[in-house]
Amino acid sequence: MKLDWRGALRDWQDHYTSVDLQHKALEWWETGKVRKISKDAPADMQAELVRMTWLNDQELWAIANSMMSEEGQKQLADLSDLQAQRQLTQDERETMNALRQEYGRTTLRKARAYALLSMRGGRLLLADD
Repeated sequence: MKLDWRGALRDWQDHYTSVDLQHKALEWWETGKVRKISKDAPADMQAELVRMTWLNDQELWAIANSMMSEEGQKQLADLSDLQAQRQLTQDERETMNALRQEYGRTTLRKARAYALLSMRGGRLLLADD
């Protein structure tokens, strides 16, 4: 594993040499500290969620503030309304399932970004003041 001081790793450069950081990253990985919220995520997203650990704050805020496209949101709402009126066709069900999956994946990325930002800042970002 090769690590450099880009992004969030820059915060650790005064505490560890690059070799020490590699050992620390391995320790974090083995103890599950890096994987804290990804264990219940879909298997195909776990690596992506773990990699988010190494993003800088600006990149994490972009993910935290991201949203499903307006078109996707509208299509999902329309299909939900339609489903309340009648049984969906096979194509409509497949589209709705794909949109729900996209929504869920977006939500998992956002949750991971907020969790990482909270840990870095030492306070819960979504907690009541």
